[in-house]
Amino acid sequence: MANERDIQWAIESAEEGLSAGDLSAAKAGVEELRRLVAVFEGVAEALDDGEGKSRAISLADRAKEAADRLGERVCELEIDQREPGFDDRVRARRSRERAQAIGKINRAAEVLSLVAPRVAGLIELARAGRPLGEMDLRRACAEDCPHCGDKLSLGARFCPSCGKGIGATCVKCEAPLPQGARFCPMCGERSGEGG
Repeated sequence: MANERDIQWAIESAEEGLSAGDLSAAKAGVEELRRLVAVFEGVAEALDDGEGKSRAISLADRAKEAADRLGERVCELEIDQREPGFDDRVRARRSRERAQAIGKINRAAEVLSLVAPRVAGLIELARAGRPLGEMDLRRACAEDCPHCGDKLSLGARFCPSCGKGIGATCVKCEAPLPQGARFCPMCGERSGEGG
């Protein structure tokens, strides 16, 4: 017999169809909700008063509310898809979403490139069997300015004390260069550092 999981599955199917712009999938989810309403109403009619009947009525109401709410959105999607330029708007939205995702990935990669050498040092200490203490972690998250010697926070590009730039950057893409690097790890440009 149908149950609450069936309602949830139909709701999720309709919502996934709506978010993907798949009208047929969205309609199928709404139709399944309407079918479930009929099933639960039929069960409620067949049962005498009691907990089972009230449960069936409650499930029918939930499925009907979801079918009505999602049915309106399906109608809106159907109208949108008939309007000129719909496909262009969908492509533009997806392009924006992709660009935002790429931006987040690039920012994460930049942070990882700054953190990786410090974490590698901690891993080496742990592999050597040395227990890591709080000071080890603090040292891993801060380094000294090569110009004035003051402590720098993780990811600092300029010293807050002397204002000078920290570490070399690629002349082409401005990515941070590991110490002694002969080529940029991001674009391959020759750095002029190293041997």
